[in-house]
Amino acid sequence: MTPSLGWLVALAASYPWILAADLAGDLLAPWHLLAFVPGLLLAAPALRLKAWQLLLFSACLGLAYEARRPLPAGSAAFALMAVAAILQANRDLLRRRRAILAAAGANVLACAAVLPLAALDQPVGGWQAWAWALPVQLALAALLGAALHPIAGAFQSALLDRAGFPEVAES
Repeated sequence: MTPSLGWLVALAASYPWILAADLAGDLLAPWHLLAFVPGLLLAAPALRLKAWQLLLFSACLGLAYEARRPLPAGSAAFALMAVAAILQANRDLLRRRRAILAAAGANVLACAAVLPLAALDQPVGGWQAWAWALPVQLALAALLGAALHPIAGAFQSALLDRAGFPEVAES
């Protein structure tokens, strides 16, 4: 497989997790909560993709996530691109034993960037519904990031290994 298609393989490996988050988000909708997982799905591919591939992957991942969520168009894509740039600059954090904390932090950071934009898109009374849910949402994003990263990261890494994409050397 050509090295330029690594982002597409990573996106295919992330899609089942986006679908599961979408279904879980439907269950959490009455409480104005989202099952936010795109930030944690950036951690494993950040070790294997080049910078431009990681940005393209994060943009597509954000657009795929926000397709059925009450988020403004492009907000998750831009937030994930910013988090991908941070992960790209700090790849050594993902190689250490603290990769779970880095994935949880990436998920919380992306969630914290997206949710205020979602609150702006709500009607005038929507601010009250989002105001109480913001700390709960960030805690849920951290919990999901720490709990799902070992499973999702192993799944993504296995698919990228199978497709022939090794870890990117230190740059």
